[in-house]
Amino acid sequence: MRRGRLAEPIQHTTCLRARGNGCDIRVRVTPKAARDEVAGTVDSPDGPALAVRVRAALDGGKANAAACQAVADWLGIATSRVALVRGMTSRIKTMRVDTELRPVAQALDRLASRQRV
Repeated sequence: MRRGRLAEPIQHTTCLRARGNGCDIRVRVTPKAARDEVAGTVDSPDGPALAVRVRAALDGGKANAAACQAVADWLGIATSRVALVRGMTSRIKTMRVDTELRPVAQALDRLASRQRV
């Protein structure tokens, strides 16, 4: 029997958690930034989190919507597939992403390797 090559281990996935047909991502949102972007990963009191910067201010949930949009754009998926499930009024939030875990983990790995350079 031919042995297949093992998949590369997924790095920096502690801010990810598999949930049903998707996954949860812990994010730290910084409002009133210069631009909307996923900036990397940061340490938070709850553990590692994805750093998301948005131009929107904390006005009626606009920063939350902008953060969901930034994460969706970063992953290349529709905004409707990203939902805020915890931390509506906190900087540390949990977003549910309706997509497989592996592409999200690979995007995190690419982001982490970019941060190290």
